[in-house]
Amino acid sequence: AEGGEDFLVRVRLSELALEAEDEAEAERQLLAAERAYPGFDERGLCAELRLARLYEEQERDDERAAALERWIRWEADDFGLRMELGEYHAEKGNHARAVVLFNEANEIDPFRRELHRLWGTSLAELGRHAEAAREFAVQRAVPPELAPDDGEPLDDEARAESMGREALARIEVGEVDLARALVREALALDGGCESAEAALERLEKGN
Repeated sequence: AEGGEDFLVRVRLSELALEAEDEAEAERQLLAAERAYPGFDERGLCAELRLARLYEEQERDDERAAALERWIRWEADDFGLRMELGEYHAEKGNHARAVVLFNEANEIDPFRRELHRLWGTSLAELGRHAEAAREFAVQRAVPPELAPDDGEPLDDEARAESMGREALARIEVGEVDLARALVREALALDGGCESAEAALERLEKGN
């Protein structure tokens, strides 16, 4: 109870600080509020989310991401935020952390094709090619009626790109025949598919 009371006081003090345009004091109070009650279950009052908004306004992207990551420790079913943070880390080149977040997102909702595409990409960047191949295959296997992304089948270009990426991963693990079959199918769908052309070049050069 004492922690909760201190939390609410700190949140109110942060609001007063913002009204006075004292962002440094607002941040100090919100950090104290978070220490008093981390992961407060009412989103409108949650210190981590308020800090994230403050950092976003200040264009402090790393601090914003860190605050959001502290929040999702307490919010087990937030798919969208895990995807956002996974993409953020992937763009920063931190693929190990991205893979963890994509895995958590998959536990919440495995029927997201974009999730499997991004997950496969980060796995490939880490040299985890067998797992990457699996994710690109899953990307195409998600039934359209179960895919809340758009509910439509993947178009030919997207399917070809996925096949090309899977082919590149299959080459890395020595599954050359499967890679050749994927390349043929990908180029039949999209003759200009860059990932399939890259895989074909690898195959023609003997991997």
